[in-house]
Amino acid sequence: MCRRYLVYAHAVGVLRNAVGEMLDILKDKGQLSDTAVVMFSDHGEEFGDHAGDGRISSKHRKEAVGHGQSLYEEQLHVPLMVWHPTEQGRNIDTPVSLVDIAPSAANWLGLRFQAADLAGQLLHEQAGTKSESRVLYASHISGGEKQLAARQGAHKSIWYLATDRSAYFDLVKDPAELHSTPTDELVLKFDRYFLEYDQMQREEDAESAKFTDKQLKRLQSIGYLQGVETAEEE
Repeated sequence: MCRRYLVYAHAVGVLRNAVGEMLDILKDKGQLSDTAVVMFSDHGEEFGDHAGDGRISSKHRKEAVGHGQSLYEEQLHVPLMVWHPTEQGRNIDTPVSLVDIAPSAANWLGLRFQAADLAGQLLHEQAGTKSESRVLYASHISGGEKQLAARQGAHKSIWYLATDRSAYFDLVKDPAELHSTPTDELVLKFDRYFLEYDQMQREEDAESAKFTDKQLKRLQSIGYLQGVETAEEE
């Protein structure tokens, strides 16, 4: 476990240095004054943080290590940092979502970004706000029991679909999500949010993206779609 963590920490350090080098190059060429840079991650990493929670593991996920097998904060709370040449630096304490990045970047480029039922919000308009009414969703499990998570303010719920069980957490009192504390109010509230999310998903008309066997191999080389033999199979 320690070796895995050190390898991961080293990789993070290498990436950090690469980002710093890229910013230095942009600055030296005078392009940083006319460039917006957004750095974020698609997911976090787990190192046995919730190894004893009773999750159903697949043949590829025998240990609670890595990513893709849970929706706890260690996998959802990811870095999101922005450099913008004309925006004043600030911290956004209110939880935001990765769905905010595309409309924000389009706005900074002066592009009209219109999508049906757009869930994203502009990042620079959220600075200084303390609204905790927004509901943030997380989904997609690549290994183990399918799950769906919702968060509103400090409260969060994870729904395990196959066994129809739910966990409820107060992220202020229990940031490590070790003790599920359901109340009638939370159960009713998150049941409604999950139902609304399910209805949103059913209304989508988009088809799955198609890709070639060559693209599949490239995805597998960076850790995705392991165990899939052909693009047609996926």
